[in-house]
Amino acid sequence: YPGVTITVLSQTPVKDKYFLDFFASHNIRLIDDVFPKKHHVGFVTNWLFNRKLKKIFDNSDYIIDFANFSYSKYLDNIYKPKIGWCHGSSLFFDLIYRYHNFNQYDKIVFLTKSCCDDIKRKYPDLAPKITQIYNPIDYKNIKKKERKNKFRKPYFCAVQRLNTDKDVATIIKAFNIFSEQNPEVRLFIVGDGPLRQSLTELAQCNTNIIFLGQQDEPYSIISGALALILSSTTQIGEGLANVLLEAHALKTLAISSDVPSGPREVLMDGRAGVLFEPGNADELATVMLDVYKKRIDTKKLISNGYQNLDRFDSKNIVRKFFSVLGISEITSK
Repeated sequence: YPGVTITVLSQTPVKDKYFLDFFASHNIRLIDDVFPKKHHVGFVTNWLFNRKLKKIFDNSDYIIDFANFSYSKYLDNIYKPKIGWCHGSSLFFDLIYRYHNFNQYDKIVFLTKSCCDDIKRKYPDLAPKITQIYNPIDYKNIKKKERKNKFRKPYFCAVQRLNTDKDVATIIKAFNIFSEQNPEVRLFIVGDGPLRQSLTELAQCNTNIIFLGQQDEPYSIISGALALILSSTTQIGEGLANVLLEAHALKTLAISSDVPSGPREVLMDGRAGVLFEPGNADELATVMLDVYKKRIDTKKLISNGYQNLDRFDSKNIVRKFFSVLGISEITSK
């Protein structure tokens, strides 16, 4: 977008080559050496840090706190338009609400309409600030990156972090029930995290459960699956769940636990995928069986998901984003 320059301010050094290459190729300035290391904290260090930080903010036209309000304590006395971004569910927002000063934000962005409705109901004083913007997805590019996979046997897949905010254990338990009568089907788990060892132990009696680790572009795995399964906890919920959008883009059936706030909205109340009760392994096992035995009209669900991806189209999202900034017209390159 001509005339728009972006500076990314990170609290920790960025070492991931993907992001470094992306920033360089899109002429995005990266500042990741301002925040002091913990063992360097002192009066002079803090004074220099605050001075550098204020200079960065003062030289900006807009300040977008994109990482779940992680900069809120640094924005006092900064008189520029400030936008806070929440990537989690309404349940996640409940957990962090008391730790941040939301009065200093001019706008607060949530990812789904259902999340906005929940927050406005729970925190009516914030309602005038709240707006909704979906995460964009370049679904045409995702389809281009799809490659034919090497897996011949039928399989389900789960693509998510192996962390406490996810509930991969329910997927494993459900698959164990399912595979008792269907030993020819496998489950591929893509992702990594602190729970990998405990989940591996939970799955160790079933040789059809295979952990593939972190994959930068797991599109071929998703596209070849009987279905992609997402399971999250009822304590944290789910934001927008981009992996469900990727399943739609790759024309793969999406199955998700029905947690606040994103899955039901993405799956259109069950018209673009299958929802199951969170933590209910028996119900999920039944869904797997119905999918495998073709007792569900998966073609219709997949078609509905793919045909409604326009709501996440990057051009529409960017247009809404600039509207939130108060910029009425902007022309793309």
